[in-house]
Amino acid sequence: RGFDDRLRPLDPLGRAPDALARGSAVHAALEDFLARTEAALPADARAVFDAATEAALAGAAPWPAVRALWAARIARSADWFLAGERERRTRAAPCAREVRGARSLDGAPRPFVVTARADRIDRDAAGGYAIYDYKSGAPPTAPEAALFHLQLPLEAAIAAAGGFEGMPPAPAIHLELIGIGARKSLALDIDPTAIWTRLAGLIAAYQDPAAGFVARLRPQRLTYASDYDHLSRHGEWADGDPAVTEDLE
Repeated sequence: RGFDDRLRPLDPLGRAPDALARGSAVHAALEDFLARTEAALPADARAVFDAATEAALAGAAPWPAVRALWAARIARSADWFLAGERERRTRAAPCAREVRGARSLDGAPRPFVVTARADRIDRDAAGGYAIYDYKSGAPPTAPEAALFHLQLPLEAAIAAAGGFEGMPPAPAIHLELIGIGARKSLALDIDPTAIWTRLAGLIAAYQDPAAGFVARLRPQRLTYASDYDHLSRHGEWADGDPAVTEDLE
């Protein structure tokens, strides 16, 4: 590519633009793979996976050199993903891909609706849901997930209320982050009901007219850039050396 990602503009999460596009391509490839193998995993699952990858990259990376690089990265994870996929299929069967859901937050002073789009939801024979989220890189650690990555528990709360399109209400039996690039996965042991209750309390606090909005509420990284820095008194509490005062008299 001729230059390092560190020289490129980053999004608020510190990702370069090509990383975002590559992540979208990975999601598209996995969605296509599931569509092709929804009934069952075929004997030539690797060939199907490679074909889905090629089709996704054809639209996301029209430049041959970039497409070759991205294809090589995904190919390194193919066998690992397929081994995990065989285990996932014993847990539950694919049910929905990129499905939208919504649930009203009861108890909030004013109406508030939580919306989501789940990467993948499987359903077992008893009707319970296994909900997965794909990560093009590495999944967070378990402590990080418990503090900052609560998307899946919230999706589970939505599923429990029947909030996903065309899907009856049912509890989640399994929540998992799948890190394609790092070839690592993380199963989450987090109570969706507790997370939903915490969210209700947070929204109620924010809807209190007497409460101020915090510009940076528990940032995960000290290098975190908030969309509201330009509206706040960021300079007074920014990370860095203590201010030096001088007596001008």
